[in-house]
Amino acid sequence: MGKLADQIIPQLNHMQKNFLGLLFFNELSSNIVDDMVAQQLSMMSTSKLASVMENVDQEACDGVLPLLVDGVNPELRSSIACQLMADLDTEEKAGVVFTTSENVMEVCTGVAEYGGRAFKKALIRNLMASEDSDFMDEIIFNHLKKTNRMVPELKTIPEHKRSTATASSADDDFTSCEASLAEDVDKEDEEDDYEYLDFQ
Repeated sequence: MGKLADQIIPQLNHMQKNFLGLLFFNELSSNIVDDMVAQQLSMMSTSKLASVMENVDQEACDGVLPLLVDGVNPELRSSIACQLMADLDTEEKAGVVFTTSENVMEVCTGVAEYGGRAFKKALIRNLMASEDSDFMDEIIFNHLKKTNRMVPELKTIPEHKRSTATASSADDDFTSCEASLAEDVDKEDEEDDYEYLDFQ
């Protein structure tokens, strides 16, 4: 068979060789075809392989790419995640973190830690700016309670009434607390500039 091929193939032109190759290729068993395809893909350069993938049916491409990501070296996954999220808007990014993580609070805390003290202050100010006074009263009340700085008379007020009582009975403490926060902000304005870390 080898001698016959050596005699016939040199006599064929390029088009005839391609046609004959396709005929034989279609007659090969599936496992041999899979091995040949895998071998050819492994020999391709990155750019060539990407070019080939661009010609793959979109439905097939959408189905296989998530599977390929699972096989990527762990060191590259964060870089890939950054690339994929770069084109998402803010709401979409938040949705990805919220829906894909079982410990969203820890992730948010980690983000704040990466940003540092100035980032934390800016984040808290942004969160506070969009909340109403009742929410802020509750936050301040809980802070005073946690730090044992509650007004004595508030300790005897039922829990469900403390929110409204806080606004009247503890005005001085709230004011002093807010003033203290304001002083801290004024003193550390130079720290308010922060940089986003590059994880890529």
